[in-house]
Amino acid sequence: MDGSTFNQIEMHHLALKYATAVRLCAQQTQSKLEATVMVQPDIKGETAVAANFLGKFSTKARTGRYEATNVVDVDRFVRWFEPTLKSGAVLIDTWDKIRMDVDPEDQLVQSILGCYHRDIDDIIYKAYLAAAKTGQKAETTTNYDTAMTVTADEGGGDIIKKINLAQQRLQAKDVDVEQEEIFMLVPPVVEAQLKEAGVYISGDYSDNKPLAGKKLTPYSGINFVRYNFADSAGKYICPVYCKSGLALGKWLNITIKFSERGDLSHAKQIYAEYSLGATRLEEAKCAAIEVTAA
Repeated sequence: MDGSTFNQIEMHHLALKYATAVRLCAQQTQSKLEATVMVQPDIKGETAVAANFLGKFSTKARTGRYEATNVVDVDRFVRWFEPTLKSGAVLIDTWDKIRMDVDPEDQLVQSILGCYHRDIDDIIYKAYLAAAKTGQKAETTTNYDTAMTVTADEGGGDIIKKINLAQQRLQAKDVDVEQEEIFMLVPPVVEAQLKEAGVYISGDYSDNKPLAGKKLTPYSGINFVRYNFADSAGKYICPVYCKSGLALGKWLNITIKFSERGDLSHAKQIYAEYSLGATRLEEAKCAAIEVTAA
């Protein structure tokens, strides 16, 4: 076996090793937001249907015999995903291995996976307030319903009152808050307000001690998810949504390719790519809370 053949076999084993490691880690772990939305894997095509919906069916009372049949024109609409292709590569030179106490490739597996999870969260978050593709051929858009937002002035600045108002808005749209999984994204500023709210931290209103553990204790059926995002014009817009109201689509799950760059002193290259998209499914299940930045 000559040196060239041995090198090819070595590269093949390395490629399998790191591709498998990243794929298994991706299967065993999720991003912060992935578990809070509906997920559709293995999507094909330039665009894809996220969901088909029928509007509300209603009846009317009959007042006599042989009345005309009450035919209800139920609205039909489609919600679409659009993919975003993400990719990147990193080079590992012989000098990297000499200067580091550990094998850099192993650290890169975790670094690549962390980037993948951050990108998932970013795509979900940006889709929340964005115009959603609708129509039979994705020819129209549907905007986020701003009436579902609890403004900064509402609730007198009390975070608990704001959460109650957001829940009221969902209920006003006939959302079954007892059956739905509901989540709220909480940046550090809002977390600090929660920890100062007597109703939230009191043991009289919770089965657990809210400040005793690392995780934020749910309040009134709403699960809090720590998520750090930038403020907009001095205000944080915190999504409050049902899991069934938001979706993530995966065209290409994370893929790793390992190669050798003969043009760069035979440095090893680890290349990663994946394709994702997200959209709101139902505006009635998506609310938000405005909180003034401290």
